[in-house]
Amino acid sequence: MKVLFKNAFMKYPLSLFVYALFCLFLLSFVDEKTFFLSSRFTTITLVHFFTFMMAFTLFLETFVSKYYPQKNKKIEIFITILISIVVYFLLFDGIYTEKGMNFREYKIALYDNFFIANGLIFTLIFAFLAVSIKESYEIFSTLVMRFLFVLSLYLLCLILLGILLAGSHFLLSIDSWRGFNYLAIIFGFIAGVAFLGMQERISYSKALKIVLLIFDIFAFSYIILLLLYFIAPIRSFDSIVHIVMWFGFFVLNLAFVNRGIRGQNKIFSFYAIVALLLSIIALWAIFLRLSEYSFTPSRIFVLTLSFYIFCASLLYFTKRGLFFSLILASILALLSSNISLPLSLRVQSKIFKELSFNLSNEENFIKAYGKLEKESFNTALRRCEDVADFLNSYRGIRDRVHCKVGINKSETKEFKTYFKSHFLHKRSEIVKFDDYEMIDLDVHQRQSYGAYTFKLQEKSLLMGYENTLVVKIPLKDLLREETKTYKTKEMLISIKPTYINLKYDYSDNIKEIDDFNAFVFIKHINKAKKKEQK
Repeated sequence: MKVLFKNAFMKYPLSLFVYALFCLFLLSFVDEKTFFLSSRFTTITLVHFFTFMMAFTLFLETFVSKYYPQKNKKIEIFITILISIVVYFLLFDGIYTEKGMNFREYKIALYDNFFIANGLIFTLIFAFLAVSIKESYEIFSTLVMRFLFVLSLYLLCLILLGILLAGSHFLLSIDSWRGFNYLAIIFGFIAGVAFLGMQERISYSKALKIVLLIFDIFAFSYIILLLLYFIAPIRSFDSIVHIVMWFGFFVLNLAFVNRGIRGQNKIFSFYAIVALLLSIIALWAIFLRLSEYSFTPSRIFVLTLSFYIFCASLLYFTKRGLFFSLILASILALLSSNISLPLSLRVQSKIFKELSFNLSNEENFIKAYGKLEKESFNTALRRCEDVADFLNSYRGIRDRVHCKVGINKSETKEFKTYFKSHFLHKRSEIVKFDDYEMIDLDVHQRQSYGAYTFKLQEKSLLMGYENTLVVKIPLKDLLREETKTYKTKEMLISIKPTYINLKYDYSDNIKEIDDFNAFVFIKHINKAKKKEQK
């Protein structure tokens, strides 16, 4: 530990000093329950200040030592301190201000400052990585492995400490959980010193290669999982954009790490190709989202990260791809953090004005949507309320907006819906299906029964088995009162409808199946043949 502290102090003296001040700052209020609640603005400002100064001094010390090395270390430290003070007062000190702001409206300025401050911090972190590695993939791999190693040890210490404190609480009735926060910060300081003090180039032991192999196995497994997802006929789209985007980011960095440890390898170049394809999917999905709902800070973040993955995947195949990808990440972080909130507020304000104008009277609504129907009216009103909630989250109480509706809801035309039921009058009919599996089907949108999945899709019922589409039943067959049998290569399926709910449009045309109940009888042909042979 003494050697690590000495190395950290020799390489990053000012960064270590700022990090120590940050830990002391955390220790000063770790036990004050009301500090964060009563001084939230001050707390966030101070956390951003220390994080910014750590990132900047880390970047500056690395930059000066790499490109402008001084024989006298004191002169180098003095130059770093001088530049840090100037940059702080020119950039960061002007970000936060509490002038003309009361306690209730602190978040108006806080959100905008939060985006800009985070953008500066991430810009400096990426710049530090770019300066540290230059074009060396090996140094990047070393930094990543060092970070994972130190983080793993830190988390392990916290877990063991938690087990020890839990044991003392349950066995000896000693309540010492307050000490956990103090020790967590102290361990965090030690972990930071260990990370800064490790040598830039370390020999890759078998243990580290085994860890990397585990990541490789996980990556290949997840690639297969995503492939199965995209070819599955029945699937859920919840959060798929974020899953694809973050996995693409993980695979891309795994490709860079493997290149640093194992050199240029066609197998691991496959990771970059996968990341490229995933970034294209994420970009396509976010563009669809933007075309429908326009910009918000979270969507701009997804767009920026997906664009970075796309460009970095292409840069991977160049000689200095890692260096240029980190420079690109630094530029994108600075750019997106400064434009995300102003752009989102401007665009959403324009959308709110358009929606308010359309909802002001029947004539404007009909010009915008063609017809005055309940579904389109509710959709427009819900969209207007969502936009208003977004705008109000960044405004003061006096400046809040609300959707003003000038249309009488009673004048909107209801969608016609009728219910047609079919019942099994003769229970003896069920006896004929004794050799079959029976499912009492009740599906509204999608319902699973073990390995079987049923989904209503417009005017059809889809039936899947083990994520494979088995049969697609049209509406005309579902409206019949008699039992209908379908034969596939592997099974016989008989369906007896009992209840169906259809949704009509304004012109009395069937739009979709809203609800469906039936008795479903299933017999696997291959299994039956095997039983007969036995």
